[in-house]
Amino acid sequence: MKKSGFIALILGTVSGVLFALGMCMALLPEWDAFTEGVLFGVSGLLLGLIAFFVWCKMENKKLPELKGKNLLLIAFGVLGVLILGSRHVFVSCMGADCLGNADRTSWNHPVDFVDSFGKRH
Repeated sequence: MKKSGFIALILGTVSGVLFALGMCMALLPEWDAFTEGVLFGVSGLLLGLIAFFVWCKMENKKLPELKGKNLLLIAFGVLGVLILGSRHVFVSCMGADCLGNADRTSWNHPVDFVDSFGKRH
């Protein structure tokens, strides 16, 4: 294994662990560490970006060009993650206090909600 590959492996692993830990801290209400989780997640993303630049420099490769097609693909990917992620968060909140049902604390307790067809559950 080349030196650049090994350094990219180490930096990528550390950044991935930081990002994953940050997302767990931010999204698990039991941990009560949203702000710290966001900071960990952002630091993981920044370290991943730094790892990419370091790898490009060590391999003597040019950075990818920011053409219209590349920017469109990036925007499409981000938009898809936001749409699918927000839908997942909404569906996973159906069983808890997200709908204002403060007296219903059990996940197994049925929650009244209206689906997109107007049917009450």
